[in-house]
Amino acid sequence: MLQIVHLDHANLAAAAAIDASFEVSEELSVVADEAGIRLLPKAVTPYRKAYHEAGEDLRDAIGSLDQVGFVALLGDAVAGVVIVGLDWTGLGLIDCFAVDPALRRSGVGAALIDAAKTWARAQGLPGVRLETQSNNVAACRFYERQGFVLKGFDADLYRGEMPGTREIALFWYFWF
Repeated sequence: MLQIVHLDHANLAAAAAIDASFEVSEELSVVADEAGIRLLPKAVTPYRKAYHEAGEDLRDAIGSLDQVGFVALLGDAVAGVVIVGLDWTGLGLIDCFAVDPALRRSGVGAALIDAAKTWARAQGLPGVRLETQSNNVAACRFYERQGFVLKGFDADLYRGEMPGTREIALFWYFWF
């Protein structure tokens, strides 16, 4: 049975060990015009994308006054994790979202996003936002299914850290 619990020191190591990498076989191009922002998929030579370790970010959420972490448990096993906090924009900011690769598309991610939305709503916030990349097509489709709307992008955000990258930052919003 799936349970959502608070991130704490007892489940921190397992949450930090979740493999957040994903296979990329297509990337999204961004088209912005009078009709809004549209994403157009394009096939690419497959590769695996991995993120930096999230352990420090997760640790910082434990006991914080302005953010909280949630962990999805299946039995005693950590299946996923998310952090949501107060953002300078007055919204909730969803960060460090990861689901065990074997459990993606099983409802774990939706339960974690629901927990983040519930927390933000309880704080009196008008909505939540998050950011993902144009090469994380599965995540973009997931966020759309969760009711998020793409409202912005930044083609240069990652270039300082990764010169020459094709990745585009995509900003998704969910309003209560």
